[in-house]
Amino acid sequence: MPGQVRTKSELLFEEVCDRHGIVWARLPECQDRPQPDYELSIDGQRIVAEIKQIEPNDEDRAYTEALRLQGRVSGVWNPDERARRVRDDVRASRRQLREYLEPNPGAPALLVIFDNTDCRYDDQHNILTAMHGWEQAVISTAGDRPVIVEQGFAPRNNSTIRHDVNRHLSALVTLHEFADFDTHERKLGLRFYHNEYADVPFTPELWQGPEIYHLRLGPKEPGQYQDWEPME
Repeated sequence: MPGQVRTKSELLFEEVCDRHGIVWARLPECQDRPQPDYELSIDGQRIVAEIKQIEPNDEDRAYTEALRLQGRVSGVWNPDERARRVRDDVRASRRQLREYLEPNPGAPALLVIFDNTDCRYDDQHNILTAMHGWEQAVISTAGDRPVIVEQGFAPRNNSTIRHDVNRHLSALVTLHEFADFDTHERKLGLRFYHNEYADVPFTPELWQGPEIYHLRLGPKEPGQYQDWEPME
């Protein structure tokens, strides 16, 4: 809307849509109910998108400053605490997306996250932890020495994607702005992390092209952790 201030993430999202020929419209703000940010149209399919931007906190700024001054920095991060930054955005977007989907059923819903820090909150493992929770190793002490007998997601963790919650969310999408290592060309990319429990899945064929990746949670193998795998 005219006069509405765009965040960096919103401007980048509009640019990546334009680059891929995606028709987009900014949804107006409503006084009586929350609204998601964008409505898209791809090959006649209506899609709704909410944009969230992770801003640096004091700890992030200290990390960036140490990296600038020293060229490198080390530290110990709690994986679940790091994932909380993304997990909070999943929860914060819930009402906005649902308010749109109630009168507009059948539309895939995307949560697009842009990391405006230097701390890589948008890396694949952090997204895995935010969506599916922390992992555990089950250790047996029955023998002469401890042995890991199983690995995987803990049965009760901070997962935001389950069969009984956030089924409205078709995919969590991370938005990336970067320079090509060889050509130094500025690029924009999207990584779609698909929700296996989504009531309305997002079809990967709808959005293809350079720097567009579609990932899903791989199957559980006995004794192994699960990880993202490309969608064919």
